[in-house]
Amino acid sequence: MPDVDASTADNLAKRLTVGLEEPYQIGSKKLHCAASIGLALYPRNARTLTGLLREADQAMYRAKARCRGVSDIRGDDLLEKAI
Repeated sequence: MPDVDASTADNLAKRLTVGLEEPYQIGSKKLHCAASIGLALYPRNARTLTGLLREADQAMYRAKARCRGVSDIRGDDLLEKAI
């Protein structure tokens, strides 16, 4: 998203996570899926689209590796926190 600060990215990530983690009903079964989101901010984390995608992808994998339940993704370690 263009012209987004860390606070706006935080709010968007939280909204996306809530939506992605809604249960899915398939037949008589209800499935729950966890969501991990990696964030990268321009120009703080990278200055090119490729660099931003790489940083966000790495952040997502770090988020997956951490324990679930972290709700604050702001701060200097923005790229390493999971929702």
